[in-house]
Amino acid sequence: MTVCSALLYIPSPQPKSFKQYEQPHFRFCSLGFRDHHRQTETPPSSRLFTTHNHPQRNAPNEIDFKTQAQAAATGLLVGVAVICFKASISLVQTTLYASSSIPIFAVPIIGGVAVSALSQFFNNGEQFNSTLNFAGSPNHKQILAKIFGAIATLGTTNSLGPEGPVVELGASISQLFCKEVNAKDSYLLLSAGSAAGISAGFNSPLAGCFFAIEIINNKPNSPNIATSRGLTVILIASIIATLVTQIGLKESLTLELLTGVDVLQNANVLFELPLYCGLGILSGIVSHAFNKLVSVLKISGFDKIPTRARPIVGATVVALISSFFPQVLFFGYSTLNSLIATGNSLNPSLLLEILVAKIFATATCVSCGLVGGMFAPAIFIGSILGTLFHSGLVTVFTSNDVGADVGYALSGAAAVLASLFQAPLTATILLFELTKEYEFILPTLASSSVASITSTLLLSKEKEREY
Repeated sequence: MTVCSALLYIPSPQPKSFKQYEQPHFRFCSLGFRDHHRQTETPPSSRLFTTHNHPQRNAPNEIDFKTQAQAAATGLLVGVAVICFKASISLVQTTLYASSSIPIFAVPIIGGVAVSALSQFFNNGEQFNSTLNFAGSPNHKQILAKIFGAIATLGTTNSLGPEGPVVELGASISQLFCKEVNAKDSYLLLSAGSAAGISAGFNSPLAGCFFAIEIINNKPNSPNIATSRGLTVILIASIIATLVTQIGLKESLTLELLTGVDVLQNANVLFELPLYCGLGILSGIVSHAFNKLVSVLKISGFDKIPTRARPIVGATVVALISSFFPQVLFFGYSTLNSLIATGNSLNPSLLLEILVAKIFATATCVSCGLVGGMFAPAIFIGSILGTLFHSGLVTVFTSNDVGADVGYALSGAAAVLASLFQAPLTATILLFELTKEYEFILPTLASSSVASITSTLLLSKEKEREY
């Protein structure tokens, strides 16, 4: 052996077993751990992983460009779909309330009858499921029936919102492109479609992105989408969906909360930060009470009623409540904006009555199988709660010591939203995008975080008592 060959020869220790080198080295993308001793290979159709010794692989730039193009197409289609969805709701509302032959009291009941008929013909007589399911192949017939059920529910002004249906609509549209990608990218596109639905529904692309991270990405055993590549794909879909709805949707059908109003007028943020935390505690308690009410109505109330009659009974209850408190009905976002703007001028006792009526009407709609989302009702409930909280503070402190009631109303809206969905960042960013107030972030984040923690603690205490 020459000197050169001796220098190039580096002996390696013999392995204890050659079998460990015979198997390929797998890297799990979704689970985040490695398997060095896998003896059998999973069929390609069910893989969520890649191999280091894969014989053929597309370039990363090519894969990213394809996924980003699919996200852009998803955002475009979701934006158009949300425009059609909200315009349909507005058309149904205008038609029914403009008709002199239909009593106002009967309008919500018509929605209950329509939802009952849709569930009988397209959902095997069962209530529409309010949970978004990412597993398995989508049933497009049921999803389409559910969208029409949401149009019937909201077009007849029952006490829900359009956000839940647009999330499912966005996820359903994104599934058009999921057949061409692997399992991880399929989940990423589903998340992007859901985020695009929230972004288009609220005119808030950042809130849609945080919604995907906090709520969609929080599912057990789900692939991690909170990466630079994942966030890029989600933002592309969210931004394009928002732009499309801004172009094609009327201003009356979008949510813009008090643009240009100083929500922290005469406020001392450092002094009031504990007060906003107190509002968060109260919001967490109210959210927990709302969830308990929904459970009680489902178990002790509507479960004893035939399935086909539940939406009709629930809509009748909403109609009865609206006879005394018409504010509980869903007329777009005009009622919410006017209530936030004039809430301080209303009698606190009247506000409390509206709050209780809205909570009961919304819980009834959720329990009986009417189709809609909880974002808009949560903002409505939280804004009234924040205004009432401000009224209580004014009786303890002088009006110069605390800020404007609008700030507490919007913080309460974010806090109730955060505690119901366990998403404080989404709620904070959403209210920031709607108000355009940078100084509003700190008190809103404080109240939202405290509200989310409070509802979590109350839920854990309840489970401990059950066991």
